[in-house]
Amino acid sequence: MDRYHPSVLGPHKEDLRQWFAIEMPFDDILERLKKKKVKTTKQALSKMRQRMQREQLQEIVLDRIATGAAAHAKVTKELESNPAPEIQTLIALIQNLIFTIATSGRGFISIEHVTGLMKPVLEWSRLQLKERETSVAERKVALLEEAAAKAREAEGVVGNESMTPEEKLNRMREIFGIQPVGSAK
Repeated sequence: MDRYHPSVLGPHKEDLRQWFAIEMPFDDILERLKKKKVKTTKQALSKMRQRMQREQLQEIVLDRIATGAAAHAKVTKELESNPAPEIQTLIALIQNLIFTIATSGRGFISIEHVTGLMKPVLEWSRLQLKERETSVAERKVALLEEAAAKAREAEGVVGNESMTPEEKLNRMREIFGIQPVGSAK
Protein backbone atom coordinates (compact mmCIF):
# COMPACT_ATOMS: atom_id res chain seq x y z
CA MET A 1 0.00 0.00 0.00
CA ASP A 2 1.20 3.48 -0.85
CA ARG A 3 2.24 5.36 2.31
CA TYR A 4 0.66 8.57 0.96
CA HIS A 5 -2.73 6.99 0.36
CA PRO A 6 -5.52 8.67 2.40
CA SER A 7 -6.30 5.35 4.14
CA VAL A 8 -3.05 5.80 6.08
CA LEU A 9 -4.87 8.68 7.74
CA GLY A 10 -7.90 6.57 8.66
CA PRO A 11 -6.77 5.70 12.20
CA HIS A 12 -6.29 9.44 12.86
CA LYS A 13 -9.70 10.49 11.60
CA GLU A 14 -10.89 11.96 14.92
CA ASP A 15 -7.73 14.05 15.32
CA LEU A 16 -8.05 15.19 11.72
CA ARG A 17 -11.72 16.08 12.26
CA GLN A 18 -10.75 18.32 15.18
CA TRP A 19 -7.85 19.91 13.34
CA PHE A 20 -9.91 20.53 10.22
CA ALA A 21 -12.69 22.01 12.37
CA ILE A 22 -10.35 24.65 13.79
CA GLU A 23 -8.86 25.17 10.32
CA MET A 24 -5.37 24.20 11.37
CA PRO A 25 -2.88 24.75 8.51
CA PHE A 26 -1.80 21.61 6.67
CA ASP A 27 1.85 22.20 7.62
CA ASP A 28 0.94 22.05 11.32
CA ILE A 29 -1.15 18.93 10.75
CA LEU A 30 1.73 17.29 8.89
CA GLU A 31 4.05 18.07 11.84
CA ARG A 32 1.63 16.54 14.34
CA LEU A 33 1.20 13.45 12.17
CA LYS A 34 4.97 13.18 11.76
CA LYS A 35 5.26 13.02 15.58
CA LYS A 36 2.83 10.08 15.43
CA LYS A 37 5.09 8.48 12.78
CA VAL A 38 2.60 9.00 9.96
CA LYS A 39 4.01 10.13 6.64
CA THR A 40 1.64 11.82 4.24
CA THR A 41 1.33 14.83 1.97
CA LYS A 42 -0.75 18.00 1.75
CA GLN A 43 -2.53 16.48 -1.23
CA ALA A 44 -3.50 13.40 0.80
CA LEU A 45 -4.69 15.68 3.64
CA SER A 46 -6.75 17.70 1.18
CA LYS A 47 -8.38 14.55 -0.22
CA MET A 48 -9.07 13.30 3.31
CA ARG A 49 -10.65 16.63 4.29
CA GLN A 50 -12.85 16.57 1.18
CA ARG A 51 -13.92 13.00 1.89
CA MET A 52 -14.67 13.83 5.52
CA GLN A 53 -16.68 16.91 4.46
CA ARG A 54 -18.69 14.77 2.01
CA GLU A 55 -19.34 12.22 4.75
CA GLN A 56 -20.40 14.97 7.14
CA LEU A 57 -22.76 16.47 4.56
CA GLN A 58 -24.21 13.03 3.85
CA GLU A 59 -24.82 12.54 7.58
CA ILE A 60 -26.51 15.94 7.81
CA VAL A 61 -28.72 15.19 4.80
CA LEU A 62 -29.61 11.74 6.16
CA ASP A 63 -30.40 13.24 9.58
CA ARG A 64 -32.64 15.85 7.96
CA ILE A 65 -34.37 13.18 5.89
CA ALA A 66 -34.89 11.04 8.99
CA THR A 67 -36.15 14.03 10.98
CA GLY A 68 -38.48 15.01 8.15
CA ALA A 69 -39.76 11.46 7.80
CA ALA A 70 -40.37 11.23 11.55
CA ALA A 71 -42.19 14.57 11.54
CA HIS A 72 -44.24 13.46 8.53
CA ALA A 73 -45.14 10.18 10.26
CA LYS A 74 -46.13 12.05 13.43
CA VAL A 75 -48.33 14.53 11.57
CA THR A 76 -49.91 11.73 9.53
CA LYS A 77 -50.65 9.76 12.71
CA GLU A 78 -52.16 12.85 14.34
CA LEU A 79 -54.32 13.56 11.31
CA GLU A 80 -55.53 9.94 11.28
CA SER A 81 -56.61 10.09 14.91
CA ASN A 82 -57.92 13.69 14.90
CA PRO A 83 -60.07 15.55 12.43
CA ALA A 84 -58.39 17.78 9.90
CA PRO A 85 -57.24 21.05 11.46
CA GLU A 86 -58.95 24.32 10.82
CA ILE A 87 -57.41 26.68 8.29
CA GLN A 88 -56.22 28.99 11.08
CA THR A 89 -54.31 26.08 12.65
CA LEU A 90 -52.60 25.28 9.35
CA ILE A 91 -51.65 28.92 8.83
CA ALA A 92 -50.25 29.07 12.38
CA LEU A 93 -48.22 25.89 11.72
CA ILE A 94 -46.80 27.38 8.53
CA GLN A 95 -45.99 30.64 10.32
CA ASN A 96 -44.18 28.62 12.99
CA LEU A 97 -42.27 26.70 10.32
CA ILE A 98 -41.27 29.93 8.58
CA PHE A 99 -40.13 31.43 11.89
CA THR A 100 -38.14 28.28 12.71
CA ILE A 101 -36.41 28.28 9.33
CA ALA A 102 -35.70 32.01 9.45
CA THR A 103 -34.20 31.86 12.95
CA SER A 104 -32.30 28.59 12.60
CA GLY A 105 -29.51 30.15 10.56
CA ARG A 106 -29.76 27.29 8.10
CA GLY A 107 -30.95 29.41 5.28
CA PHE A 108 -33.04 32.21 3.95
CA ILE A 109 -36.72 31.77 3.26
CA SER A 110 -37.97 33.72 0.28
CA ILE A 111 -41.44 34.97 -0.55
CA GLU A 112 -41.63 32.19 -3.16
CA HIS A 113 -41.11 29.61 -0.42
CA VAL A 114 -43.81 31.20 1.74
CA THR A 115 -46.16 31.35 -1.24
CA GLY A 116 -45.37 27.73 -2.04
CA LEU A 117 -46.16 26.72 1.54
CA MET A 118 -49.43 28.66 1.56
CA LYS A 119 -50.78 27.47 -1.81
CA PRO A 120 -51.93 24.03 -0.61
CA VAL A 121 -53.55 25.56 2.47
CA LEU A 122 -55.44 28.12 0.42
CA GLU A 123 -56.45 25.49 -2.13
CA TRP A 124 -57.70 23.27 0.68
CA SER A 125 -59.66 26.24 2.07
CA ARG A 126 -61.26 26.83 -1.35
CA LEU A 127 -62.17 23.13 -1.54
CA GLN A 128 -63.82 23.26 1.88
CA LEU A 129 -65.79 26.35 0.85
CA LYS A 130 -66.96 24.64 -2.34
CA GLU A 131 -67.99 21.57 -0.32
CA ARG A 132 -70.01 23.79 2.03
CA GLU A 133 -71.62 25.61 -0.91
CA THR A 134 -72.50 22.26 -2.50
CA SER A 135 -73.94 21.02 0.79
CA VAL A 136 -76.07 24.16 1.14
CA ALA A 137 -77.29 23.85 -2.46
CA GLU A 138 -78.15 20.18 -1.91
CA ARG A 139 -80.06 21.09 1.26
CA LYS A 140 -81.99 23.81 -0.63
CA VAL A 141 -82.94 21.30 -3.33
CA ALA A 142 -84.09 18.80 -0.69
CA LEU A 143 -86.20 21.46 1.03
CA LEU A 144 -87.73 22.55 -2.29
CA GLU A 145 -88.50 18.94 -3.19
CA GLU A 146 -90.09 18.42 0.22
CA ALA A 147 -92.16 21.63 -0.18
CA ALA A 148 -93.24 20.57 -3.68
CA ALA A 149 -94.33 17.15 -2.36
CA LYS A 150 -96.35 18.85 0.41
CA ALA A 151 -97.91 21.21 -2.14
CA ARG A 152 -98.92 18.27 -4.36
CA GLU A 153 -100.40 16.48 -1.38
CA ALA A 154 -102.23 19.66 -0.31
CA GLU A 155 -103.65 20.02 -3.84
CA GLY A 156 -105.01 16.51 -3.53
CA VAL A 157 -106.64 17.36 -0.21
CA VAL A 158 -108.23 20.56 -1.61
CA GLY A 159 -109.59 18.65 -4.62
CA ASN A 160 -110.92 15.80 -2.48
CA GLU A 161 -114.71 16.19 -2.48
CA SER A 162 -115.27 13.33 0.00
CA MET A 163 -113.62 15.25 2.89
CA THR A 164 -115.41 17.82 5.00
CA PRO A 165 -113.89 21.30 5.29
CA GLU A 166 -112.85 20.51 8.87
CA GLU A 167 -111.14 17.26 7.77
CA LYS A 168 -109.41 19.14 4.96
CA LEU A 169 -108.16 21.77 7.40
CA ASN A 170 -106.85 19.16 9.84
CA ARG A 171 -105.20 17.22 7.01
CA MET A 172 -103.55 20.42 5.71
CA ARG A 173 -102.23 21.14 9.19
CA GLU A 174 -100.81 17.61 9.33
CA ILE A 175 -99.15 17.99 5.95
CA PHE A 176 -97.49 21.27 6.89
CA GLY A 177 -96.71 20.29 10.48
CA ILE A 178 -99.08 22.76 12.13
CA GLN A 179 -100.70 21.91 15.43
CA PRO A 180 -104.45 21.26 15.10
CA VAL A 181 -106.59 23.92 16.75
CA GLY A 182 -107.44 23.05 20.34
CA SER A 183 -104.66 20.48 20.83
CA ALA A 184 -101.83 21.24 23.21
CA LYS A 185 -98.52 19.40 23.36
